[in-house]
Amino acid sequence: MAEQVSSTPLREVFLDKVVAFEKAYPDEGEKLGGELLSWGSFVGGEEGTLWDLIESQIRYRAGIYQVEGHETNPEDFIDYLFAPNPKGEITADIIMGRLQVG
Repeated sequence: MAEQVSSTPLREVFLDKVVAFEKAYPDEGEKLGGELLSWGSFVGGEEGTLWDLIESQIRYRAGIYQVEGHETNPEDFIDYLFAPNPKGEITADIIMGRLQVG
């Protein structure tokens, strides 16, 4: 039986962005799903779900920006993940780069 994952507001914000990205960019959306799974299997963890890893990374990256003097919170960081770059581009690679290294 599959493990039940509780819904949290942060999870809902992230999933809403993922769904919108997949609808706007189907090929990139599929790639993003694969990249998240690959990253999750590489990073791993003692326990938990892929979402636990993603949430932890979102909170970690948002915390780094706060230390650097930027006003941000996890929800703002999710917005940043999915925002086009200065050239107006948004791809799975851009999202994953931001998630992994900011």
